[in-house]
Amino acid sequence: MIILEGRHCDDVKLEVSIIDDDANENDDEGGEDGTETENDDNEEDDEPNRIKLQKINAKQWDLVISRAQLKDAGDYKCSINGLVDVNIVRPKPLLFPFEEFQHDNYKSANLVEGDRFSLRCALIEGYGKASLEWLTYDEYEEPNELTLKKINESDPRISINYTSAHESYFTIDSVKPQDRSYYVCKSENEITTFNHTILLRVKDKYAALWPFLGIVAEVLILSIVIFVYEKRKVKPDFDEIDHNRNGEG
Repeated sequence: MIILEGRHCDDVKLEVSIIDDDANENDDEGGEDGTETENDDNEEDDEPNRIKLQKINAKQWDLVISRAQLKDAGDYKCSINGLVDVNIVRPKPLLFPFEEFQHDNYKSANLVEGDRFSLRCALIEGYGKASLEWLTYDEYEEPNELTLKKINESDPRISINYTSAHESYFTIDSVKPQDRSYYVCKSENEITTFNHTILLRVKDKYAALWPFLGIVAEVLILSIVIFVYEKRKVKPDFDEIDHNRNGEG
């Protein structure tokens, strides 16, 4: 199995060997003339010389694809003297970034409680067929088979909609603090996977109000302290006046 990492890759070599003790290593009749290759999915190539079949010996042949491209993906079948071997070549199922949060480097989304949270997950055109799946894991966990879990759609606020086999939307209509987690869109084909991950942070909708209320409380307490102090300061003056009057009498 071979994975194509991008639109233009290095050379790809598919090896086919005969494991047969009875094979005659000196028999050239089972060489290139007795070997057939076929790709069920490959398109017409503008550069047919990019793909060559090389005979290494009577038991081994290499199919070399020079400057491999996405269109080279497919199932390569090699038939040697009636024996058939299949090599699978697939592109890595790359996804578009979460474009809604491109200014945050796609790594985190900072929302206020009650905001709407929506992500689009789509396979980039030309990267073959793949299935899409939405997963989640807690902020302080490492992503693995035990921590990654499917998103709970039983919550009426949460929905996952597939517009096509290669495009899906995940939405939380009104986020809550308990929604703070990592959210993952994973694409998977026969031989490999790819994913995009984002951390959702949810702020208390009254977060901006608490500092203001704190300042108001401080001013109020300070005013009360000053009022009490001034009142206690004035009271002895009246007592002194009454004492002086009594002395004169």
